[in-house]
Amino acid sequence: MSTAIARRPLDVLKVQLEKPAMVGWLQKQIAGSMNRNAQQLINVLLNAAAGSPKLAECTPTSILASLCVAAQIGLVPNTALGHAWLVPFVNRRRDGNRWIKVPEATLIIGYQGMIALARRSGVVLSIDADIVRENDYFDYEKGTNAHIKHVPDFDNLGTIRGAYAIATLQGGIQQF
Repeated sequence: MSTAIARRPLDVLKVQLEKPAMVGWLQKQIAGSMNRNAQQLINVLLNAAAGSPKLAECTPTSILASLCVAAQIGLVPNTALGHAWLVPFVNRRRDGNRWIKVPEATLIIGYQGMIALARRSGVVLSIDADIVRENDYFDYEKGTNAHIKHVPDFDNLGTIRGAYAIATLQGGIQQF
Protein backbone atom coordinates (compact mmCIF):
# COMPACT_ATOMS: atom_id res chain seq x y z
CA MET A 1 0.00 0.00 0.00
CA SER A 2 1.43 3.36 -1.05
CA THR A 3 1.40 6.26 1.40
CA ALA A 4 2.57 8.82 -1.15
CA ILE A 5 0.59 12.04 -1.08
CA ALA A 6 -0.32 13.61 -4.40
CA ARG A 7 1.17 17.10 -4.58
CA ARG A 8 -0.49 20.08 -6.20
CA PRO A 9 1.29 21.45 -9.28
CA LEU A 10 1.91 24.75 -7.44
CA ASP A 11 3.70 22.93 -4.59
CA VAL A 12 5.85 21.01 -7.08
CA LEU A 13 6.70 24.24 -8.93
CA LYS A 14 7.62 25.97 -5.66
CA VAL A 15 9.97 23.16 -4.63
CA GLN A 16 11.65 23.17 -8.05
CA LEU A 17 12.07 26.95 -8.18
CA GLU A 18 13.39 27.39 -4.66
CA LYS A 19 16.29 24.95 -4.97
CA PRO A 20 19.53 26.88 -4.29
CA ALA A 21 20.97 25.84 -7.67
CA MET A 22 17.87 27.20 -9.44
CA VAL A 23 17.98 30.52 -7.56
CA GLY A 24 21.68 30.88 -8.44
CA TRP A 25 21.07 30.04 -12.10
CA LEU A 26 18.17 32.47 -12.32
CA GLN A 27 20.22 35.20 -10.64
CA LYS A 28 22.91 34.80 -13.34
CA GLN A 29 20.25 35.04 -16.07
CA ILE A 30 18.89 38.34 -14.79
CA ALA A 31 22.15 39.90 -13.60
CA GLY A 32 22.24 43.54 -14.67
CA SER A 33 18.94 43.44 -16.54
CA MET A 34 16.48 44.16 -13.74
CA ASN A 35 16.30 45.91 -10.43
CA ARG A 36 15.26 42.62 -8.82
CA ASN A 37 16.87 39.56 -7.41
CA ALA A 38 16.05 35.97 -8.29
CA GLN A 39 13.95 35.38 -5.17
CA GLN A 40 11.72 38.38 -5.93
CA LEU A 41 11.19 37.07 -9.47
CA ILE A 42 10.38 33.59 -8.13
CA ASN A 43 7.84 35.15 -5.74
CA VAL A 44 6.19 37.01 -8.63
CA LEU A 45 5.98 33.74 -10.55
CA LEU A 46 4.56 31.81 -7.59
CA ASN A 47 1.92 34.50 -7.03
CA ALA A 48 1.00 34.34 -10.72
CA ALA A 49 0.74 30.55 -10.55
CA ALA A 50 -1.42 30.77 -7.42
CA GLY A 51 -3.81 33.07 -9.30
CA SER A 52 -3.73 30.91 -12.44
CA PRO A 53 -3.45 27.23 -11.47
CA LYS A 54 -3.00 26.23 -15.14
CA LEU A 55 0.31 28.14 -15.11
CA ALA A 56 1.64 25.84 -12.40
CA GLU A 57 0.88 22.85 -14.65
CA CYS A 58 3.10 24.17 -17.45
CA THR A 59 6.45 22.58 -18.18
CA PRO A 60 9.23 23.98 -15.97
CA THR A 61 11.34 24.61 -19.09
CA SER A 62 8.66 26.82 -20.66
CA ILE A 63 8.10 28.71 -17.42
CA LEU A 64 11.82 29.39 -16.91
CA ALA A 65 12.39 30.29 -20.56
CA SER A 66 9.53 32.82 -20.45
CA LEU A 67 10.69 34.19 -17.12
CA CYS A 68 14.26 34.58 -18.41
CA VAL A 69 13.11 36.44 -21.53
CA ALA A 70 11.08 38.79 -19.32
CA ALA A 71 14.07 39.31 -17.07
CA GLN A 72 16.48 39.89 -19.93
CA ILE A 73 14.29 42.63 -21.43
CA GLY A 74 13.63 44.08 -17.99
CA LEU A 75 9.88 43.46 -17.69
CA VAL A 76 8.37 41.91 -14.59
CA PRO A 77 5.47 39.67 -15.61
CA ASN A 78 2.08 39.36 -13.92
CA THR A 79 2.19 42.58 -11.90
CA ALA A 80 -0.18 45.53 -11.64
CA LEU A 81 2.02 47.43 -14.13
CA GLY A 82 0.64 45.22 -16.89
CA HIS A 83 3.96 45.05 -18.75
CA ALA A 84 3.86 41.34 -19.48
CA TRP A 85 2.15 38.09 -18.54
CA LEU A 86 3.11 34.45 -18.35
CA VAL A 87 0.14 32.77 -20.00
CA PRO A 88 -0.51 29.02 -20.06
CA PHE A 89 -1.24 27.47 -23.47
CA VAL A 90 -1.75 23.86 -24.45
CA ASN A 91 0.49 23.07 -27.40
CA ARG A 92 0.69 19.90 -29.44
CA ARG A 93 4.06 18.15 -29.57
CA ARG A 94 5.09 15.05 -31.43
CA ASP A 95 6.03 12.08 -29.23
CA GLY A 96 7.18 9.30 -31.52
CA ASN A 97 4.24 8.40 -33.76
CA ARG A 98 1.62 10.35 -31.85
CA TRP A 99 0.77 13.91 -30.92
CA ILE A 100 0.44 14.84 -27.27
CA LYS A 101 -0.87 17.96 -25.57
CA VAL A 102 1.73 19.79 -23.50
CA PRO A 103 0.91 22.75 -21.22
CA GLU A 104 3.52 25.46 -21.80
CA ALA A 105 3.96 29.00 -20.51
CA THR A 106 4.35 31.79 -23.05
CA LEU A 107 5.46 35.35 -22.37
CA ILE A 108 2.95 37.87 -23.70
CA ILE A 109 4.11 41.50 -23.70
CA GLY A 110 1.32 44.02 -23.14
CA TYR A 111 1.09 47.46 -24.69
CA GLN A 112 2.36 49.01 -21.43
CA GLY A 113 5.44 46.82 -21.74
CA MET A 114 5.93 47.82 -25.38
CA ILE A 115 5.74 51.48 -24.38
CA ALA A 116 8.22 50.93 -21.52
CA LEU A 117 10.67 49.21 -23.90
CA ALA A 118 10.29 51.96 -26.51
CA ARG A 119 10.94 54.70 -23.94
CA ARG A 120 13.87 52.80 -22.46
CA SER A 121 15.50 52.56 -25.89
CA GLY A 122 16.29 56.28 -25.78
CA VAL A 123 15.04 56.71 -29.35
CA VAL A 124 11.40 57.35 -28.39
CA LEU A 125 10.88 60.50 -26.32
CA SER A 126 7.11 60.22 -25.98
CA ILE A 127 4.35 57.96 -27.17
CA ASP A 128 0.59 58.31 -27.05
CA ALA A 129 -2.28 56.22 -28.37
CA ASP A 130 -6.04 56.57 -28.40
CA ILE A 131 -9.18 55.14 -29.95
CA VAL A 132 -11.51 57.08 -32.25
CA ARG A 133 -15.27 56.66 -31.86
CA GLU A 134 -17.94 57.41 -34.44
CA ASN A 135 -19.03 60.71 -32.78
CA ASP A 136 -15.49 62.10 -32.33
CA TYR A 137 -13.98 64.75 -34.55
CA PHE A 138 -10.99 63.18 -36.26
CA ASP A 139 -8.82 64.64 -39.01
CA TYR A 140 -5.42 63.64 -40.27
CA GLU A 141 -3.07 64.52 -43.07
CA LYS A 142 -0.14 62.61 -44.50
CA GLY A 143 2.85 64.13 -46.22
CA THR A 144 5.27 66.90 -45.27
CA ASN A 145 2.71 68.59 -42.97
CA ALA A 146 1.53 65.38 -41.34
CA HIS A 147 -0.80 65.87 -38.39
CA ILE A 148 -3.60 64.28 -36.41
CA LYS A 149 -6.41 66.23 -34.76
CA HIS A 150 -8.71 64.25 -32.50
CA VAL A 151 -11.45 65.76 -30.34
CA PRO A 152 -13.32 63.06 -28.40
CA ASP A 153 -17.07 63.49 -27.84
CA PHE A 154 -17.34 62.24 -24.26
CA ASP A 155 -21.02 63.17 -24.05
CA ASN A 156 -22.04 60.95 -26.95
CA LEU A 157 -19.78 57.90 -27.13
CA GLY A 158 -20.27 55.81 -30.23
CA THR A 159 -18.81 52.60 -31.54
CA ILE A 160 -15.09 52.38 -32.15
CA ARG A 161 -14.03 53.41 -35.68
CA GLY A 162 -10.29 53.03 -35.30
CA ALA A 163 -7.18 53.74 -33.29
CA TYR A 164 -3.93 55.64 -33.69
CA ALA A 165 -0.57 56.15 -32.04
CA ILE A 166 1.92 58.98 -32.18
CA ALA A 167 5.56 58.66 -31.17
CA THR A 168 8.01 61.52 -30.93
CA LEU A 169 11.53 60.36 -31.70
CA GLN A 170 14.86 61.98 -30.95
CA GLY A 171 15.31 65.04 -33.12
CA GLY A 172 11.61 65.94 -32.86
CA ILE A 173 10.51 63.60 -35.63
CA GLN A 174 6.95 62.36 -35.14
CA GLN A 175 5.78 58.98 -36.35
CA PHE A 176 2.05 58.27 -36.81
